[in-house]
Amino acid sequence: MVLNSTNVTLIFIIDKKNNRILLIHKKRGFGVGKYNGIGGKVEENETVKEAALRELKEEVNVEVSSIEKKAVLFFKNKNKDFFESMLCHVFVSYDSNVDPVETEEARPEWFSLDEIPFDKMWEDDIYWLPYVLDDFFVYGEFYFENWLLKKHFVKKIKEKQ
Repeated sequence: MVLNSTNVTLIFIIDKKNNRILLIHKKRGFGVGKYNGIGGKVEENETVKEAALRELKEEVNVEVSSIEKKAVLFFKNKNKDFFESMLCHVFVSYDSNVDPVETEEARPEWFSLDEIPFDKMWEDDIYWLPYVLDDFFVYGEFYFENWLLKKHFVKKIKEKQ
């Protein structure tokens, strides 16, 4: 049995003034056809924060003034002969003065915070993203078989007021 492990990032831009969130519709690669935050693999000699900011620039041509780490999520997927795991570092930015651009990889779209398309996202998102949006720090573990969610654990930790 082969095990592959990867550090990845996700970043969500939240526009509190207009009550909306920026998601991307993946046009290619892992998660194609799904809506998600912006992100990808952490490269060698790169911090997770640097990776999140790089992916933001590459995928939607956006730079933000600051980001906050809001979650650490562990994903494990089992296929017939293969285990894959990802440690995902989730960030948010409240820098709403951005103008995202569609790229070959992603089509950015703004969604009302009341109308997030969870039915078109990874099935784990409904279990943790609402807590991040409510300003909790989240730790989660998600176990998949062939990328179908089989079990999960989520712990929310309230941020300092």
